[in-house]
Amino acid sequence: MAQVSQRKITKEEWIKVWRFLVLIVGKQNNPKQVKSLLLGLFTSTEKVMMAKRLMASYLLVKGWSIRQVSECLKLSTSTVTSLKRQLRYQRGFKQLLEQYTVQMENKSTVKTGIEKLLEDIFVGRTKRSRLLFDDPIDKGKVY
Repeated sequence: MAQVSQRKITKEEWIKVWRFLVLIVGKQNNPKQVKSLLLGLFTSTEKVMMAKRLMASYLLVKGWSIRQVSECLKLSTSTVTSLKRQLRYQRGFKQLLEQYTVQMENKSTVKTGIEKLLEDIFVGRTKRSRLLFDDPIDKGKVY
């Protein structure tokens, strides 16, 4: 789990920091800019964590069970349960994933690509995701 500093900031400061993050992320309009932002913000471990959580949320929206998602992505069932709860309460997040799902289902090659991604990276692995061992994103192979 990510470590959060013990040094607290005020609620007002937190709101300003959060708004700045949302503003910067919202300004990115192409994958290369998003990649640069994410590479600058997250460690390798945080990138894996964020990618797995996003994929888990996507699979939950697609109708996968908590157990299936947990086994496929090598996440704890409590993490997946927490994400399922977030989807229930953060309706905007769920709506974004549902819209993306509809778009992807209209493009059969992309749908196949997502399924292949799951097979290649996660399904059948007995240990941790290979993303922890070979990070093509850092090496400029992705976007």
